[in-house]
Amino acid sequence: MMFVNELVSTKELAYAMPIIPERELLVATLDRAVLDYYGTDLLLRAEAEDWLFGESDPTEGFSFEWICDHLHLTSTALRKRILRLCIPANVSQAHRWIRTKVQSRDAMLERRAVNC
Repeated sequence: MMFVNELVSTKELAYAMPIIPERELLVATLDRAVLDYYGTDLLLRAEAEDWLFGESDPTEGFSFEWICDHLHLTSTALRKRILRLCIPANVSQAHRWIRTKVQSRDAMLERRAVNC
């Protein structure tokens, strides 16, 4: 049985933000890249490292820069934070960190919109 708090964070519930499938896909793409980067499969790690830290065209769909732009995240700051994560290879909390980052950014944008 799944509970509502497992589907959305308390921040999303507090701000009554709708779940947008496209946004969830972008967050899941970042999740996967970070999980692969900190994983044990050397090929997946190399591919994730190239995608996360290599050259990225912000006009190319689903590039790292493009995803960051669509999620209103600063790509350079996100890259620095990803490098500072301490995730053991057999346990990954990366997805929670990324979702928290995106959700806090969403909340900030919503507060700005309300105050305008």
